[in-house]
Amino acid sequence: MKKKRRAIVPAVAVLALSGFLLTQSVGPSSGAEREFHTPFEAVTQKLSALNESRASTSAPSAIIRGSEVTSDIYPFQVSLIAAAVPKGEEANGHFCGGSLIAAIWVLTAAHCVTANREAVAPGLIDVYAGSTDFTDGDRIAVSAIIRHPDFVLDYFENDVALLLLSREPERRLRLAGRTGEVAVARPRDEARMMKPGAQATILGWGTTEQTDFARKLHAASVEIVDRAQCNRNIVQKRARDLEAVLGDIARSFRIEHRRLEDVQAAILRNAGPLVSEAMFCAGDPGAPADMRAADACQGDSGGPILVGTSDGGFVQIGIISWGEGCGVPRLYGVYVRLAKYADWIAGVMREAARAATP
Repeated sequence: MKKKRRAIVPAVAVLALSGFLLTQSVGPSSGAEREFHTPFEAVTQKLSALNESRASTSAPSAIIRGSEVTSDIYPFQVSLIAAAVPKGEEANGHFCGGSLIAAIWVLTAAHCVTANREAVAPGLIDVYAGSTDFTDGDRIAVSAIIRHPDFVLDYFENDVALLLLSREPERRLRLAGRTGEVAVARPRDEARMMKPGAQATILGWGTTEQTDFARKLHAASVEIVDRAQCNRNIVQKRARDLEAVLGDIARSFRIEHRRLEDVQAAILRNAGPLVSEAMFCAGDPGAPADMRAADACQGDSGGPILVGTSDGGFVQIGIISWGEGCGVPRLYGVYVRLAKYADWIAGVMREAARAATP
């Protein structure tokens, strides 16, 4: 059955980055203020509010232009949940996705396991595996979190992390085909799998067009997009935002707007690559300008982007990382280029195995 397209976005933003919740106000009386929240920080605030009100959120199962996953076709997909959430309320604790790449290893985005710019303590995160709807799955404690040593939060550079689980998922789930591992793309496979125009699949429990996170896993088809074009589109959008911000500053300080044109030009002239060579883009190039496009959204960060194999399996080519809003036509989702990190991933797992050997 052909799946509908939808948008699943790596932690959304009002003006800039999808890996965060970002708000900005600029005005004569307020000055300029920005507040960033990583996914873990956001779910912590949400749970605090739930504890105060004891009101449970109820989210229908429809992500932007997406379709529910009703089978165990993606047994490697897992949810990262706040360990503080009570048993039976795991859906309320979801904040990011991840993928099982080995029996006790989960791959996710580094920004998903970050709070106050530091790696979150392992005891604060659990992994929920073997379920597409947060029922009858297996909740597993995390015993170690390893962020990429060169992770840069401000730019989502090297946005890769590994979670070492305290144990393997329950055997009953593996026997039922509800848990399993996905292969990680290798550098030699990249050119073949990731040509512009190639089809891929994104997964997540993220934000829908009507609600907060969905309680059922959704999937969408996206297309690999030329990185240079993707970067240009984002730069052009941010240039428009910059012009609006400078206009507010000009009014706030009673400056003639034309006097700030050199400032705007200097910023754009010195801008670095927003979509670096360690990233790639995917989305729906054919989406009409007045409709939401297939993409990833808040709550989907850390989950996989996949390509199919000839034997009916999947290879994970990237990690949902960031984007410029949710499902905005021509502003494509940005993903970690996973093949670049294949050696680092293998090295971390190898060192952990060596350390565990008596």
